[in-house]
Order: sequence, then structure tokens, then C-alpha cells
Amino acid sequence: MGFKQWIYGIIILCLLLGGCDTSSGDVLDGQNDVLTVSLEMPETPETVPSYYIAERMYVNEETLLEYFFQGEDPVKDDLQRIEGEAYYCSQEGGWQEFLLVRNGMITSGLPGAYYHYGGFRYSQYVDGGYRLPYATYHLFSNIVTEKSIIETYSKELELDFQSRENVQAEIRTFLDSIGLIQAEVDQCYSMDAETMQELADAYIQKEERVIQNADVVDPEIKVPESYTFTQEEEAYYITYAQEVDGNRFCNLDLGLGMRCPSGYVLYTQEGIVEADFGQFVQITEEGEATEVVSPQECLDAYLKEFHQNLEPVPTELTMMGLYYVPTELEEAEEQEYIPVWVLEIRQVGEDTMGDEMIEYRYRVWNAVTGEGMTNMR
Repeated sequence: MGFKQWIYGIIILCLLLGGCDTSSGDVLDGQNDVLTVSLEMPETPETVPSYYIAERMYVNEETLLEYFFQGEDPVKDDLQRIEGEAYYCSQEGGWQEFLLVRNGMITSGLPGAYYHYGGFRYSQYVDGGYRLPYATYHLFSNIVTEKSIIETYSKELELDFQSRENVQAEIRTFLDSIGLIQAEVDQCYSMDAETMQELADAYIQKEERVIQNADVVDPEIKVPESYTFTQEEEAYYITYAQEVDGNRFCNLDLGLGMRCPSGYVLYTQEGIVEADFGQFVQITEEGEATEVVSPQECLDAYLKEFHQNLEPVPTELTMMGLYYVPTELEEAEEQEYIPVWVLEIRQVGEDTMGDEMIEYRYRVWNAVTGEGMTNMR
């Protein structure tokens, strides 16, 4: 079914652009720009809940402390920078581990600057920097503009120190214990030594060129020294999304200013060395069952627009799915979420230094009405 729908999408695209060889996934327009449709079309569900009303879900702070500090008594920072957040830290072997628990309404003291932000963040530092090399060399990122970094890694490779299945099972037990029962694996990336080395070397070279081409050089900015990665540093980077009765809440940065449930875990031979989860919700009300427009209808609308407004760079349509997103940007203890179709678009261009730049962006349609959404107002 998925393959047939994929081919159908190619045929529609060919018709829009005046004909092409359907044996290829690449479609050339008159200006030699390339559009590749590589996504597998999702099936249209018979019905879905027309909405969810949800309130923020808070994590089990006591279990978090026990898991990360293993019975120790960590220091709790009394100088709260933001009301509603609790900081814990512990010193061990010359490095520190930090746990930030976000439970309750968080305010910054500025008028209107508040939000309900349940979740936590855990990380490790040493000498004012990261204890482990992953963040130093920009080897992973949960920012959509840097998605090309993690997409470099394999989603199937088994690392020698632990199987993907066992790692995910261990993290599953941990997440259940702190209340994140509905956090489901989105992607699991294998950060092997060879790929990390290539990314780290490229990052160093790019940072060196940035400094060389800068009009004014900040003396505080230092290029990381070369580092040799081995199997000892190999890790799994796992992303999570919230799922309720098979319906997934969006964990993508759609560029619409909304906050959605999402999380990630960096798992090494030492276990969880970094994790960040936020915005997960507890469902309080479910709307009546309703039909949705087909994803093909939304895709056809985009293809027609693509033909009328030729994209300036090579473009690939990589994913399409049904998600739930909040209807309002303003934070509240309770929010409404509605179903939308999301199309992921991958584009390849150049940055200001002439290097290849890969960008991911998204188009969103109201799944009930089929109306394109550019904001949430």
C-alpha cells in the first residue's frame, strides 16, 4: 500500500511538471531544479478524536533523584533562577552532574513570562564545559535546523557494547518509573566511532573557517582541539514523542512557535549521560470521533504550489504523518490539541561560506478541514 501510494505521488508530480520518466524518483523541472518524493504515504484513518484537552504532566522527582544520584544526597541550589524549577547537583571524580526538574508553573518575574513546563533535564559537566565529547563536537542536536547531524547516523546499526533492543527496554523501565508512560520511541540513532570522527573533524574545520573569515574575533571563542573517537565513546541517541491510543503528539519543531511534547536520551556504556524531556501532557478530555482529509489531498496541494513557485534549491519530501498540536501559543494549565497532517521537506543549499547546508522545514494542514496552517491564531 505504501509503495503504491508513493508511486502515485510521483505520477501526480510528473503530470504537474509536464511529464517525466516514472522509473525514477527524481523530477527535473525546466530550470534543472530537483524534487524527490521519497516519503511513504500514511494511510487515512477511518476516524480520529477531533481534539484532546490536556493538562501538563509532571515527573516523579523522588524517583529521578534516586535514579541519577543512586542514594546520594545531592545539593539543591537555593538560588532559584526561575520559580518552579529545582536544581540538583553532585560532585564526583572531578566532574559534576546536574538535574533540573521542571514541575509546576514556571515564571521569570517578567509580566506575562510564565508557562507550565513539566519535565526534566540531566547532564554532566567538568571545568565549566561538557564532561563527555558529544556536545563539544556538535555530534547530536534536537534542533530542527540541525537535524541533518543526527540523520547522518544509522538507524539500524547494532553497537558492540549493547543492543538497541536492550537499551530501549532499560530506558522504557526508567521512563515508566517517573511517570512518562506515554513517551514512545521516535527514532534510535547509532553513534558509531567512524561517523562521529567524520562529524567532529568537519565541525573543527568549519569553526576554523568561521574564525578566519570573521571581521571581529571574540577571544573567548575557541576551536575545540582534535579528538580521536573509539568504540569506548559509541552511543545511542534516542528521540521520543508522546502517543495516546496510537495517536501521536507532534515532537517536531514546526516553526509555528508552539511547544510540543518531546524528549531525547544519550545512552553510552555508562548508561544515560544526558536526557531532556518536556511538555508531556495528561489527557483530561477526548473529542468525538471525526473523519480527516486524506494526506494525498494535502500533498497534491503542496505539489501544485511547488510547480507554481519553483523552489530555488534541490528539495526532497521525506515524511508525512498525522500529529496532534496545541491550538494556542499562550501557555495555560490546560490546552486543546487538534489533529494535523505534517509534511517534512528537506532542502540542500549553501551557507555563507559556500559549504553544503541541509535544512528541514515543515508544511502543516488542519487534518479535519484540509486548510493550510501558517500560525496557530
